[in-house]
Amino acid sequence: MGPPASVALPRLRTLLTHDYEWVRVHCAAALWEIGGEAEAPAVLDALLQAMAQNSATANHVVACLDRMGPLAAPALPLLREQLAQPRRGGRFQSIDHDEELQRVGRRLIARLDHPAPGTA
Repeated sequence: MGPPASVALPRLRTLLTHDYEWVRVHCAAALWEIGGEAEAPAVLDALLQAMAQNSATANHVVACLDRMGPLAAPALPLLREQLAQPRRGGRFQSIDHDEELQRVGRRLIARLDHPAPGTA
């Protein structure tokens, strides 16, 4: 994305407080892609709130958390809670999306529980 996209950062930050959780999720993901590590606290907060409010956002939230890597560590309790449920909300509550959510969630938990040497 780089510097040309940085002009969108103020608007994306504003949209993190939008009433609709899907707007917040997509804006948080864009904010992460453009702003990177400096935006991690705001992105993480928006993602976790959206997932708690609407479990259908889980696939998108977990995909962004996966891209955030170690900075997503505060999400571990919510990720574990999601995976402990007999059936997750996930996008459209389909089996395929549930399996994707489980796969990415387990991989992310494993990475966050056991970070690569030099990243902890």
